[in-house]
Amino acid sequence: MTDDALIENKLHWAPVASPEEGRYLCAILNSQALGERVAPLQSVGQFGRRDFDKYVFAIPFPTFHPADQLHAELALAAARAERAAASVPISETDGFQKARRLVRAALDESGVNEPGPERRSLTSGLRRCRRERNRSRPPPRSACS
Repeated sequence: MTDDALIENKLHWAPVASPEEGRYLCAILNSQALGERVAPLQSVGQFGRRDFDKYVFAIPFPTFHPADQLHAELALAAARAERAAASVPISETDGFQKARRLVRAALDESGVNEPGPERRSLTSGLRRCRRERNRSRPPPRSACS
């Protein structure tokens, strides 16, 4: 790791207690399950959906617990994805679209993107979190009350 960094547009960060927690968050934030739930909230521009970062935390997801088997599996899957992405040769002249395409191909080839029990568990976990959040909210006030 170097101290050099270039932030082109936006930087979002959060402190994590361990590399496993960071990888868990990467797995959640890059998951198809979360993307599908955020999509209806996003605006659509000329090149597709925009501003994922504005709405991603509108969808509740579980806090990392190292003893939770699903959380550990997601962290391991994120570590595999990290290694696959790091192995992709990307030129400084490659645009971000080409770089993204190359990384996605490497992830597909590595098997990381294969749907498995963790995807079904993640999807049902996100649904459960949403139901629990909705139950804990006070009922909306009526304009007539």
